[in-house]
Amino acid sequence: MSKDPRPPADPRDPALAPDNIWSSRRLRRRHDAARKEEKEAATEYTASPRRFAMLSTLTGGAGMVILAVTLTALVWYFLRKPDKAAAAGAGTEPEEKWQGAVPGEALDGFVKATTHAERMRWVRSPELVEPLVTAFYTTGPGSREKVSLTASMPPPALDPGQPAYEIARYAVLMEDNSKRLASIVSTPAGARVDFHAYSRHASVPWPNLLEGRAPGAEVRLFISSGRFHAVPFASETDWLAITGVCSDVPADLLLYARRGTPECAALEAILTDPLNTVAQRVTLTIGPVQESWRQHMFQVTAFHAREWLGRQK
Repeated sequence: MSKDPRPPADPRDPALAPDNIWSSRRLRRRHDAARKEEKEAATEYTASPRRFAMLSTLTGGAGMVILAVTLTALVWYFLRKPDKAAAAGAGTEPEEKWQGAVPGEALDGFVKATTHAERMRWVRSPELVEPLVTAFYTTGPGSREKVSLTASMPPPALDPGQPAYEIARYAVLMEDNSKRLASIVSTPAGARVDFHAYSRHASVPWPNLLEGRAPGAEVRLFISSGRFHAVPFASETDWLAITGVCSDVPADLLLYARRGTPECAALEAILTDPLNTVAQRVTLTIGPVQESWRQHMFQVTAFHAREWLGRQK
């Protein structure tokens, strides 16, 4: 038996009214359009961060490359060319008209030299320091030292009171881990190494001074404030105590400057400067009082310069 056919639709059914049919279609279209718009918005929202991340990655990577290239160029520029103020202060032409070797070239030529003539080409005041260079590289420390690497150090502040203008400085590391300071100064022929500073030159051999066989010597030391007082420097009222350090001396030196003297005033100004947070380099003349050398105690008899630069001929 077949099923009864469905009853015919009632024309009076409100759902079949034309207005309701069109309203339904209109609502569906609106609904579909809204769904489509939401979907597109969701897609756009998801894609935007991806595009942003990709763009950020690309731009960030490019920025890092540009920054690295710029920093490299700046480092090379300042290492290879002297500072304008330094060149001008040294009585030379500004860097655009720089004549002769630049600091990096002078240092490279000096540390790689294998003959006396090559070394003399790169030192300042060669006529003055030739005996020092000869002794240093024949029987002195230079006969044993071998350079491992060099590293640029922060440029020094120009000081008109110094015996020469230092335009650059480098730390020179040896294979035995010892270190030297290469001070580069300006000369009419270009940049040159100050050999007094490099060799930490003392005007007499250290053993002669430490064993009481020399009345005094010009020396290059690191200094810091001292506290120890003993005879003949027992009075804190009369003596400023200073600690001196040198890599060529096995023990610290106990130094004393008589208060009221120019050397005491110069040293006290350095030691009390709040900007000086580390030991300072100075060039002094020191000598024993009676047999104070037995305790490594010496009087400062002259203050020559801040830093270790040698005096020109």
